[in-house]
Amino acid sequence: MHDAGKPAVLVDGDSITVLAASALHQRLDSSFDVQVQAVIGIRINQSLPALASALTLHPYAVVVNLGTNDALQGGTHPNWRTSWNSLI
Repeated sequence: MHDAGKPAVLVDGDSITVLAASALHQRLDSSFDVQVQAVIGIRINQSLPALASALTLHPYAVVVNLGTNDALQGGTHPNWRTSWNSLI
């Protein structure tokens, strides 16, 4: 459920964000409509389509917490730099 009366804050991330989602809501929900989209194990390139879609809603702020899995999977997915540049 989204609160149209509060500015939206989008938090996009990986497993670290999944684990922090409850704390993010506790800390920010009184002032913001916090929207967490996070997936355990996701890499930057896998998150980009959902992030681009969410950005069309013009959130007040965006927090991106991605890259952990790109670092962990660097040997099998060495194109992390291309994904990073696309994210930026």
